[in-house]
Formats: sequence, C-alpha cells, structure tokens
Amino acid sequence: MKSHTSSLSTHRAAFRQPRFWQTWPRWALLLLAGMPLALLAGSLLSSRAFNTAELMHTDVCGGSDYSLEFYDYSDGAGYVKLVDQAGRSYGRAEHSDADALRPVWADDCLSVTVSTDRRRVRLEVKP
Repeated sequence: MKSHTSSLSTHRAAFRQPRFWQTWPRWALLLLAGMPLALLAGSLLSSRAFNTAELMHTDVCGGSDYSLEFYDYSDGAGYVKLVDQAGRSYGRAEHSDADALRPVWADDCLSVTVSTDRRRVRLEVKP
C-alpha cells in the first residue's frame, strides 16, 4: 500500500522547473566562471613575464674582468648581476629600487656586496 506523501512528492517533482545550472551545458558554466579568474591570473603573470628588463648601468671594479650590471623593468624594479667580460653570470640580486643598491666591491674584485630592499646580498666569483 502506497502512502499518500510519497505520491505527492513524486507528483511535485514532475512539475518542478529545472534550475539554471541544470539546463546549461557544464562547459558553458565553467567558461563563465573561469573567465574572470583566467583574466586575473593572466594579468598578474604578464606584468613580470612579458616585462623585459633593460640594461641601465654597468659598474666595473677597477681594471678587472668583472662588472656589476644594473637592469630595470618598466615598473622601476629590477635586478643586478655580477658578470665577467665573457658575459658569464656569477649571481643575481632582485631589487625594487635601484637608487638604494650602493655596491661595495672587495679589494680583489672577486665579490661585491649590494644593499637590496630586504637585505645585503653578496655576489661573488666562485671558481
């Protein structure tokens, strides 16, 4: 014997309108929800990934083969790297303001200390 409530619940389900997410294809809903997230992630990644650095200045230690190259991005941040005459890099330090770097070379010109935003970084030639 059927109960009266079970026939009512199945009867109501037959007349219920489908919800929005039940009628749209799932890929369309994912696309609508994912577009703002993809745009946000793309803008955050492209600001540094496609922002190429430009060589702004080179500081050579005396008459040695080593120099410190200063690179800046368009937003003002950048990095410095210790290189030899052949272009081989011996270290790199990121910075957000090139004016505060103030490199201090060692007497033998095999290392340089740079004051970046957060700390002092020592770049050195390691044989």
